Amino acid sequence: MEQKNIREFGGTQYTKEEGAALIKELDDRTKSNHDGYNSISELAEKVKANVYAVNVIDTDTNAVKKQLYVFKNDSTLTLTTNPTEGDWVEVSNLSDTPSPTVARNGKKILGIAEDLVIDKAYVGFRLVYTGATYGWTIIG
Repeated sequence: MEQKNIREFGGTQYTKEEGAALIKELDDRTKSNHDGYNSISELAEKVKANVYAVNVIDTDTNAVKKQLYVFKNDSTLTLTTNPTEGDWVEVSNLSDTPSPTVARNGKKILGIAEDLVIDKAYVGFRLVYTGATYGWTIIG
């Protein structure tokens, strides 16, 4: 199959050779000193690795890092047992009840040794683990 000319957004047309040269130039410009970030395809793989799942929950659930949990009722989400600094979990309360619970699983939340009751309907945020002193902190 013969490739046809490609067109840039602004209306300028390029031959397949010119398009290939532009892509190579872009690829060359993305070179980095960091392993795993030395081409567009390598960078794309890193981005894909950070895509996370969305879990709509209506029963008590154990959290997995880098995932979003959407509450449909007043169930409990239990945070991971052995988080490392930088681990995160996102939660969203889309239930009509202001009482879903995020269970701390032995770690602090905002420096307090208590579970977190989400007392607002239709709110969402990210919990990031910061270490033993403060535990999970809220972002957003």
